[in-house]
Amino acid sequence: MSEQERRSANMSAAGSPHRYGRIMAALRADILGGALQPGDGLPSERALEERFGVSRITVRRALEELAQERLIERRQGRRTVVLGPAPPRLVGTVAGGHTDMLQLGRVTEARVRTFEWRIASAGLAEKLDLAEGDQVLYVARVRFRDGAPVFHTEAWLPRAVGLLIDRSMLERTPILDLMMEGGVEVASSRQIMSAAPCPDWLAPLLDIAVGDPVFRLDRTVRDGADRPVQFLVSMFRWDRFSYQIEALHSPPGVSPATAALRARHSGLVAIGALDDR
Repeated sequence: MSEQERRSANMSAAGSPHRYGRIMAALRADILGGALQPGDGLPSERALEERFGVSRITVRRALEELAQERLIERRQGRRTVVLGPAPPRLVGTVAGGHTDMLQLGRVTEARVRTFEWRIASAGLAEKLDLAEGDQVLYVARVRFRDGAPVFHTEAWLPRAVGLLIDRSMLERTPILDLMMEGGVEVASSRQIMSAAPCPDWLAPLLDIAVGDPVFRLDRTVRDGADRPVQFLVSMFRWDRFSYQIEALHSPPGVSPATAALRARHSGLVAIGALDDR
């Protein structure tokens, strides 16, 4: 049997798109309209068959599509439950630089997981222009929006900067704001963005499965003297965050070299991996 024939057979078994689409539309309306709340169980497949007058395979196709939209969660041997509508995605921009991270911090709620002094490893010392063994402040937080986890951050600060940070302020004030209030000149940032599978320690914090995709952003923040004052690793849920890249084109009368220099502070600069957890 050819691939096209197999697809046609599968489509025939599941019923027409109109049939399973009708089930999807009805259940989606119940979820988005609040008739079904997050955590509620869906009617059984048999009950849905009877309600819509369709076959079991058509019901399953509709449920699979709703699961892809992350409106429901299907678990083997357990009842299908409602996840609810996804929170609006946060949107960051490359051109926003460190001010963009400030904005993300100001529109989310932070919960501090770790606040402690640590000894800089060789890799971390290189990133912060420190000597191996120097003290650094380590801060780990989970950020929420509308009660749902969106991203996890880990920040490492040189001792002189870390002494400016009050733990009691970290759940309502971004670290960069506290740094600037303490007299640190936040002048530039360099970053690398990548995709990665969610590690096992992070999955329960972001309420996703181990191995689900996450968006990783590594950022080094520098002061006016070009000294590193913060190294930050942020890990975002794939379905609750988008990153917008603004392309820079050289205007008339501006050389490509000059345009590239201007873009340097908002471009992507690889700074390597770090596992100093």
